[in-house]
Amino acid sequence: MRKLIPFTCLIMILFLLTGTALSQPASNGGVQPMPLLIKNHFVLFPGESAPFIKNNRLMVPLQPLADIIGASVDSYTSKKGTSYTIMAQSNYESVTGLREGVDWAVYETDLGYYFEAAPEMRAGSLFIPLTSVLQKLYSYSYEVRTENGRKVLAIIDREQGSRPLRDIIKDKPIEYPHLLADPAYPFIPLSLEQEIVQPEHNKNPYELTLTLERTKDQYGQPIQQDFIIIAVDSSGKVMERVIPWTMGTGQGTSDSIITVNFSLPAKAAYVLFRAAPGVESEVIYPSGLNLELTMGRMLDRLFDTEQLFEDLDIQVMTSSIENGEMKLVVRRLWIHDQALPAEEVNRIKQTLYEFAGRSFPIQIEQVVISPEPNMTGVIQSINKDGTILIENPNKLMEDGKPEVMLIMLEQDALIERKDRDIRLRIDQLKVGMEVDAWTQGSLMTSNQTIGKVVKMQVNAK
Repeated sequence: MRKLIPFTCLIMILFLLTGTALSQPASNGGVQPMPLLIKNHFVLFPGESAPFIKNNRLMVPLQPLADIIGASVDSYTSKKGTSYTIMAQSNYESVTGLREGVDWAVYETDLGYYFEAAPEMRAGSLFIPLTSVLQKLYSYSYEVRTENGRKVLAIIDREQGSRPLRDIIKDKPIEYPHLLADPAYPFIPLSLEQEIVQPEHNKNPYELTLTLERTKDQYGQPIQQDFIIIAVDSSGKVMERVIPWTMGTGQGTSDSIITVNFSLPAKAAYVLFRAAPGVESEVIYPSGLNLELTMGRMLDRLFDTEQLFEDLDIQVMTSSIENGEMKLVVRRLWIHDQALPAEEVNRIKQTLYEFAGRSFPIQIEQVVISPEPNMTGVIQSINKDGTILIENPNKLMEDGKPEVMLIMLEQDALIERKDRDIRLRIDQLKVGMEVDAWTQGSLMTSNQTIGKVVKMQVNAK
C-alpha cells in the first residue's frame, strides 16, 4: 500500500498538469476537419481560429461565421457572463443566449432548445456548434457532402442567395463543377496555418501555409490551375491572391499533397479558396445517356429538397430531360401576369447549382396568364374538398348542355371584385356568383380534370 499511494498521486498530478487526457488541444495547427463550402468557394478559418470537433459537432468562430453568411452578432453582458445573439439580416431569424459552457439557447424569441456541444471560448473567440445554430436559422440550409473521401459542409441561403459572401464575390461569376465531375473539386483543403513573421518594416508580415489534397477525376484533371485565394480580415478588408500551379512543380510532400505559401498585410479572419483551370486546360466531359441519367437523378434530388422552389417564388409545372438539357416549365408565384426578369431567372439557376453543388445545362420556360379569362360562368357548388364547380350558361356544348369546369384555387390565387380594388377571401365566395377565372395548369384524377385557378374576378352585383 505504501508504494501504491505515491504512484496514484503521481498520475493525478500529471493529469492536472497536462490537462490533455480528456480534452482536445486548443491549437490544432490550422487543421480544417470539415471545410465549409459556400458559393463554390471553400471557406477556411486559419491558425488558432480553425474549427474543431466537439461531441461530434463542428465548432466554428461565431463572428467570422456571421460575416460569411451575411448575419449580425450582438452581445449582452450580465452577472452570468456574456451572451451572444446571431441574427439573419432582413428576416429577423435569430438564435440568442449563446454563452460559453451553456448547452442551450433560444430561437424565435422565446423557444428554448438544447444542443450537443456547448459553445467554447478559444483565442478570444466564441466557437459555436455550427449545424445546431443553422437549424434554427430557417432561411439557411446545409448539407454534408463527401469529396474524395473527405467531408465538406455546404451552406446555402434558401431565400436570398446574395447574403452569403455578399460583399466579397458579388460581382464575380460563380462557376460550379460539371455534373459528371467526380470528385467535384481538384483540390480539397486540409489545413491553413497563419503566423506573424518580422512585423517591423514588413508590408506583409502574416505568413500563411495552405495544405491541399489533390484529387483524381476519372475524366482527367487540368494540368494547370490558378489558386484563387481571397482573405478577409476582422474589419472586412479583402486581400486577394492568384497563385498559378502546374503539375510537376514539386510543391508539397507528395504527388497528392500540395502546400501553398503566401503572405498578407493583415491578419486573416477567414480565407476563401477555389482552384480554376488554367488556359487551355479544361476537362472535356462526355454527353449522351450517362449525362442524361445523372441529370435525371439530380432533378429528383432537387424536387426532394423541401420548399426549394417555393422559396424561389416559382412553381414547377412540368420538368423533363431533353437532348442533354434539363427543362423546367415554371409559373411565377403571386405575380401571375408578368414573366420573371432575366436576372431573376439567372438567380434561380445559380441557386439550383448551389443546391446541387454542380452545373448542368438547364432551360427555364415561363407561363403567364392571358388578359382574357379561361372560364366565365356562375358558381354552381362549393365542395368540401375545396373544389368549385362553374357553369357557363352562355356557352353550350355539343350535347346542348352548358359548359362546366371543376376548379381549385391555388394557395397564391388572387380573388377580387371586378372593376373594384377589393380583395376577397375564399370563404367569401358564394353559390350564384358570376366569376371570371384564369387557370395555369390542371390536376388529373382518376375520373376528372381540375383546373388550377390563380386569379378570379367576381362580378360586382
